[in-house]
Amino acid sequence: MNIDTIRGDTLNIQLEFESDTVLDLTSEDFDITFSLKQSATAVPYVFQKDKTAVTEISDNIFMLRIAPEDTVDLVPGYYYYDIEVKLGEDIYTVAIGRMYIEVDITRPPVVLPEFPYPDLNGDGIIDVRDASLVMAAWANLSTGQPSGLTPEQENLADANRDGVINGVDASLISTFYSKSSTGQYTDDQAGWTQFMTERYEPQE
Repeated sequence: MNIDTIRGDTLNIQLEFESDTVLDLTSEDFDITFSLKQSATAVPYVFQKDKTAVTEISDNIFMLRIAPEDTVDLVPGYYYYDIEVKLGEDIYTVAIGRMYIEVDITRPPVVLPEFPYPDLNGDGIIDVRDASLVMAAWANLSTGQPSGLTPEQENLADANRDGVINGVDASLISTFYSKSSTGQYTDDQAGWTQFMTERYEPQE
């Protein structure tokens, strides 16, 4: 059974069991587990829900609730899920399939940071030389050495404002250089701010 939902929405999944015995949600011998993974063979779970997320509607009919906070930060796309039921020593997979999480349109407004123009070498433009300085700093930091940059340059090198200097920052600078070279952005503070505003991902 495939499921479509919208990121950050409440999802209620009804489970109905055909049994002569009335299942007791409070029993230690009865458990329900919902598991979500990025792929069917992935090792880590995106998240799991146990029977604390389940309510009894009537005899042998239950409602499993996926809360808004479970999916609000997920990347839209396809995921894989199953619902497993434990009855005493027996385990049954009662549902399995793909879950498609659609992007939600209504989101809280993002507070954008300032994006300092990353002209690290001070020549008045952003180009591959600035990206190279970021890559060299990243290599130094990765081996426990000082970045080789001044404090001002380190601030400029953190292009995406996530508090670290790495290859992502160098890639952003290189991409901006490429796009500004073809006229998609002006090679100045205003162009850089526009470029980063379109690509900014809020940090947790």
